[in-house]
Amino acid sequence: MGVISFGDAMTTQTPPIIYRIRNWDDHFENNRSREVAKLAWVAMPIKQDGDGYTELLSHKDGAAHFGSWCAIVQVAAKCGVRGTLVRDGGRPHDVTSIERLTRIPAKTLECAMERLVSIGWLEACTISQEGAVVPQEGAVLLCPVVSCIVVPPSLPEASQESSDLAEALAASIGTWKPDYRELLADKRERTIARWGTDIDKALRLDRRKGDTMRLIIEWLPAHEGRDGFRWREQVMSGRKLRDHYDKLDIAKNRENASGADVQLGSDGGIT
Repeated sequence: MGVISFGDAMTTQTPPIIYRIRNWDDHFENNRSREVAKLAWVAMPIKQDGDGYTELLSHKDGAAHFGSWCAIVQVAAKCGVRGTLVRDGGRPHDVTSIERLTRIPAKTLECAMERLVSIGWLEACTISQEGAVVPQEGAVLLCPVVSCIVVPPSLPEASQESSDLAEALAASIGTWKPDYRELLADKRERTIARWGTDIDKALRLDRRKGDTMRLIIEWLPAHEGRDGFRWREQVMSGRKLRDHYDKLDIAKNRENASGADVQLGSDGGIT
């Protein structure tokens, strides 16, 4: 890591905050780039199943934040000390300067940077009197534009019957897959509320019968079709229950009448 000089800025009481990409050398350099003084390209990891990537993309604006991250990496690759967001002349980059370079709105950049710090891909630092980069916990963004507060969108309120059916579906799934991630403690309440909304649409808009839907839900765990096909594995949400209602009702009735296994054909029909 090189030394950064801030000139007169080092004489102020509060050292400026800069941002750098954590573990830049490990993730964005290789044997070729380390031999090049000025990069015209940057090597980026392509792992898409890590905690950081999935957390970044889980936000409603996750795609925009990932695009911001890619642009920030490109800016950092051209800085004097690669990976450290400092402009020519020693001034730290902020959302305004990065907006000017990348054409990405400052509002999007700030929200992305706040999340990137939280995830651990970016870190806020200060510069010591000797010019060393020192991580600074709890540092705030330079030139803040807007706070990035993630507020989950509210869901329409479902009827009591729809809520009861959603609870029944959750209990049904729990009998054969108790570790289903959508029903873990931190997600269960919101998952059931979402399922209730979909089931409510089935009852009100599709004019489905609640009693029939409950019978389908109770039938699902025991169903064993041909060649290992199981309807329960296809119906793990209120939306899927709504989408497959007719096929499920036909399969249930046929199986109850004949005792024969029922399987979904390649064309989506019952065979």
